[in-house]
Amino acid sequence: MLAAMPPRISPPHDAGLRSFSPQPPHTSKLDAIPKLHERLMRVWQLAILRFAVTRDDSDRQSVLALAGEIDRLGHAGRADSFGFFRRTSTRVCAAILADKRDSSEILHRFLQEIEAPRLRSAFAAAVGIADKPEPPAKRRREQKRDLFKGLPSRSACP
Repeated sequence: MLAAMPPRISPPHDAGLRSFSPQPPHTSKLDAIPKLHERLMRVWQLAILRFAVTRDDSDRQSVLALAGEIDRLGHAGRADSFGFFRRTSTRVCAAILADKRDSSEILHRFLQEIEAPRLRSAFAAAVGIADKPEPPAKRRREQKRDLFKGLPSRSACP
């Protein structure tokens, strides 16, 4: 004989539980597109960094597979229409494996595209090129307190 299943207990509507959807309820799908783009770019750049560190063929294949997926997201339905990420990934991976003199321009160009400072530094270290540190913020010179020292006082002027 089958035992009766206990009734499913659901929390009250005012329990204050968060939604597990990837977007907060107050944002529209159009607001989520730039965030998705940033995440995809970060994942792609991290995959290239991983390949730069390991130089393993499986990591290179992962980079190329990810690049192909990103290209397909760009133009669904037309497989050959968009290939920026595949072309760029192929060039960067080849430059990582090549002689530094021949590949420095490609690696420097890719390095400039990385916005996150820590990721940029890690990639520069992995491929053995010098990363230009961001210039420090310019400080205003302190005003000299003795600017009018040596001038006659106002009471001395006629």
